[in-house]
Amino acid sequence: PAYNESLNIIENVRSLLSSHYVNYDVIIVNDGSKDNSLELLIKAYDLVKVDYLINEQIKTKPLRAGVFKSTNPAFEKLIVVDKENGGKADALNFGLNISNSQYCACIDVDCLLLEDSLQKMIKPITDKQADVVFGSRMLSQGSALQGGMPKYKFIGNKILTYWQNLMSGAKLSEWHSGYRAYSTTSLKKTRYLDNSDYFDFDTEIILQMLDAQQRICEIPIPTFYGDELSRVNGIKYGWRVAKHTTKWRINKRRKNWKI
Repeated sequence: PAYNESLNIIENVRSLLSSHYVNYDVIIVNDGSKDNSLELLIKAYDLVKVDYLINEQIKTKPLRAGVFKSTNPAFEKLIVVDKENGGKADALNFGLNISNSQYCACIDVDCLLLEDSLQKMIKPITDKQADVVFGSRMLSQGSALQGGMPKYKFIGNKILTYWQNLMSGAKLSEWHSGYRAYSTTSLKKTRYLDNSDYFDFDTEIILQMLDAQQRICEIPIPTFYGDELSRVNGIKYGWRVAKHTTKWRINKRRKNWKI
């Protein structure tokens, strides 16, 4: 998903295209950006509008400018979608409609990937050791702060993760990473279509994966914070994810009481 990411979208797409993984597509969903993100992508990657078969199994906001592919063979893996704004979950859903793969990796477009990171994310799934893989900034002690994560975000992440683990019984090092990989089989076992279009979508899907007894694995990822501005309202986000997790816990207890 991308929204008003003109400051770093070219560099970040370049990092995605540099992956050593063989069989993959890079799907950028420009979610109604009001800046010149699309124009920059068209110029940098020789994009042209194409007719593209979209499996509309998931209802989303409609296309705006359309679907674009590159005329340059070096960028053949790149697919750019320009659609009306619908939020993070809506953009991810559109990406799933575009994709034909049995695995999907989701990453916020303001993140940079190392060349071997996709292989590391997918390997536990392809090796049948996990159904879902999360990239964690908190597994390597001290690396998040060393990578420039603001202290207030670090503390907030720690507090929310502690509470969410306590409520859910999970043992995740963090609940709030934007880099995740799923098998499409695991996604079909959840009700993710009912989830929020806001950033708390990520917490809802973790809870649904726990309900579906899907195996969640974490791997460490490096952290680097640049000068880009965060578009997440921290108070709103924290309140919503804490509410979802607490509500999930209460519902679990009610089911146990009925038994």
